[in-house]
Amino acid sequence: MITLSRFCTLNSAALNNMLPRTQDVIRYINNNSISFGPRKYFEIDLLKRPGLSEAAFRYAKSHVELHGPNIREWIEDDSHLDRLYDDSVQYINSLSGRKSSVQKMTPVDRKSVWYESKNIVEFLDIQCSSNDECEYLFRPLLPGCGVVGPSEADIEIGLTLWELKSLSHGFTSYALRQLVCYATLNHMSNNNSYTHIGLCNPYKKIYFSCTFDQLITNCSAMSAPRLLSLMAASMEEMDVGFGMQDPDS
Repeated sequence: MITLSRFCTLNSAALNNMLPRTQDVIRYINNNSISFGPRKYFEIDLLKRPGLSEAAFRYAKSHVELHGPNIREWIEDDSHLDRLYDDSVQYINSLSGRKSSVQKMTPVDRKSVWYESKNIVEFLDIQCSSNDECEYLFRPLLPGCGVVGPSEADIEIGLTLWELKSLSHGFTSYALRQLVCYATLNHMSNNNSYTHIGLCNPYKKIYFSCTFDQLITNCSAMSAPRLLSLMAASMEEMDVGFGMQDPDS
């Protein structure tokens, strides 16, 4: 079994062939993303960004569990931020196969974590503001398919599956390939519970969403059932040979 992210990396050539319009679609998404407020800039070490963003996500999750998706209840509790960051770096290492050392957070790092975390809570508040019975779930688990094991997405809000990407630039083609892989797992599951997919960048305070069918049709020029069947077949038939390593590791 491999992770969904490794599948996207190891199978990138085949995915590019199945999704030839990805660059056009990602350009459209970046030009039409919705802003939910002015952004701030922080000079931080790029090698530390994944751990800092994961810490921001985890703090937002714990905050929403205590106070609900209400930005007016925002509180910055610094008492366990260092431990949260340490755990986040270890988690990132476990996914990537790297063994990055945990570097102490600078004052700017801490501000960046609070900024991103607050933006995640604000984003969730916006998505739930028009629905009194808003249902959401952090880290929803999608069943595996073939060589791809069960995979965690970031946030489920109603019938939309959201992936968070904290980037100083726009969304990337890799993010789109990942969304199509999520769509495949959703299609192959017994529940098939999501109808929409979305990207949110809490660092730039932008987001974009569309239906699964819109994403797949525009990326591939195929019908959704046809493309998802091909994707599922590639997951089931992919040969993960002994000793094969993730190029990113």
